[in-house]
Amino acid sequence: MFFSLITILLAASRTGLVSGTVTDATSKLPISGASVVLIGTSSGTATTENGRFVLGPVNAGKWRLVASHVAFASETIEIEVPGHGVARVEFQLQPQVIALPGVEVASRRTRADRAVTVRELSAEQLARNAGGFVADPVRTLSFLPGVGHSTRGEWSGAYAVRGGDPDESAVFFGSTELLWPYHLLGFSSVINSDLVERISFYPSAFPARYGGALSSIVVVQPRRGKQSQGFWAYDPMNAKAAYLAELGDIRFLGSYRRTYYYVLFGPLGGGRNNRPSFSDFTGQFELSLGDWNRLRATVVNGTDQIVSDLHGETREVGEWFEYRFSQPVTVRRNESAMLPFLQQEIEARKLLIYSDPSSQHPLNAAELVNTSGKTLDGGPVTVFDAGAYAGEALMETLKTGDKRLISYGVDLGTRVSTAFDSDRARVREVHVRRGILTARSAIRETRTYTARNVDQKGKTLIIEHPVRQGYDLVEPQPREKTARAYRFELELAGGRTEKLPVVEERQLEETYALVNQTPDFLATFIQNKQISEQARRALERVAAQQRRIAEADSEIGRLEKEIQELTADQQRIRENIASLNRVSGQQEQVQKYAARLAEQEKRLAGLRDGLSEARSGRDALRQELNRMIEAMEF
Repeated sequence: MFFSLITILLAASRTGLVSGTVTDATSKLPISGASVVLIGTSSGTATTENGRFVLGPVNAGKWRLVASHVAFASETIEIEVPGHGVARVEFQLQPQVIALPGVEVASRRTRADRAVTVRELSAEQLARNAGGFVADPVRTLSFLPGVGHSTRGEWSGAYAVRGGDPDESAVFFGSTELLWPYHLLGFSSVINSDLVERISFYPSAFPARYGGALSSIVVVQPRRGKQSQGFWAYDPMNAKAAYLAELGDIRFLGSYRRTYYYVLFGPLGGGRNNRPSFSDFTGQFELSLGDWNRLRATVVNGTDQIVSDLHGETREVGEWFEYRFSQPVTVRRNESAMLPFLQQEIEARKLLIYSDPSSQHPLNAAELVNTSGKTLDGGPVTVFDAGAYAGEALMETLKTGDKRLISYGVDLGTRVSTAFDSDRARVREVHVRRGILTARSAIRETRTYTARNVDQKGKTLIIEHPVRQGYDLVEPQPREKTARAYRFELELAGGRTEKLPVVEERQLEETYALVNQTPDFLATFIQNKQISEQARRALERVAAQQRRIAEADSEIGRLEKEIQELTADQQRIRENIASLNRVSGQQEQVQKYAARLAEQEKRLAGLRDGLSEARSGRDALRQELNRMIEAMEF
């Protein structure tokens, strides 16, 4: 046993520790997370955030220690570990760049053929569904699933596929594309339904031979007659005729239409000066040149005519208004025109408007007064200042003599800030009726606008202060008031700063039961200089009566406390007497306690009489207060 103990002590004396640091040889900064391993053993550790490490216990002797990190070159050092000591090591690792193998990204595309989607509409289906004043085969498409009317409305025969625009679809008559297949801005198509054999409608994935349409393709296949056929029709609004013929290798078709829409629209639009109409001609000639070749010529022609008045005469029609033009205007197919109905000066004034507290800059604006004598329809307005473009604005419909503010840009040369202040509530009126005191007070709030004109030219600033429910404007008087804001006008000289304090009041009304109020509470109203002298004297009488009642309550409280203390003392004396009676020789002390009890009984009797009298007096004071309050009114 003695020999084993000596062996263990000798072995312990031959081990030590290894401690040190690992740093960057270039920047001298510590390296955290570096691995430190004793070569030839399984002993190892990692450095801390400060680059330090401790390894052990390690047998005394010579060892090789290696430090490594993914971003640095490894370093190996030979060390000697002393028995029962610490070997200190400092590693300085050199940074290194690790070359990684390249990554190749390859993609493969699998092509899936999309089937062509087509819907076929026969002549019989078109005859049942075509609508409008003239049977229109193209209008029928707007009733198909996924197809709707264009943004022009249901009056238009132009259609839209999946929310697109009519211009994104292509219409073919046979193999000939019709660049704009509509009359009267889309009211009806140029195709006579008597010439249509069928319609092939491609809503998506259409064949490439039809070109680069975005939404859809419509192919109108013309009729082919085995023999000569003619069609004609006439009514007060339309006249049309069509002819189809086949003579050996020659095929021919032709159509002419003429409308008289002004028969209907003339009376509605004001007589002869409003006469929309159109006419169109469709012809096709085809010659067979063998089994595989054909010569085909196609002509599609359309003419639209809109005659109206060109000078700005405005007329009220019930709740609406209309513009009538005196000179005729012809709008050709695939063209548009802007008709000026007003070319005269109206009253206008350049201003700045500040209405958004979240911004420090006001808006450039113009105050328009409609002095034209005509109603101006609402819509976008382009603003020019001194001949230069200034911005865009939106304007609501402006009646004759009405005024409107429009804003069109931000003025960076003016800064506006606001400051807020509030006073405590001030009592303005006090009324008492049937024991209820009603106090009317007011809270004053002041918002001060500070406007600084950075530019050197003068400006006129309109400050829009919001109208708040429950608040009354005290000062200053506004230039005008709208449903949502007060408008104050402030003149800003060049490089100057102006202030505009806007004072508002909020009226408050509070009610109190007079019988429950303390004299101190009533004193706040008595000292107020805003109430009348009559009200002040009446409240002083109530306050005096309340003080007397308070004094009576105080006396009652004192008596009740003294009675309570005497009763507790008597209980203690009785307990002492009961204890002394069980002890011999204590009769003299018992007699003293008994005499003291008798004296306290007399005192209690007097106190109880006084308490009863004080309560009666307080009740009388309360009754007098109630009568006083009931009779009070001002």
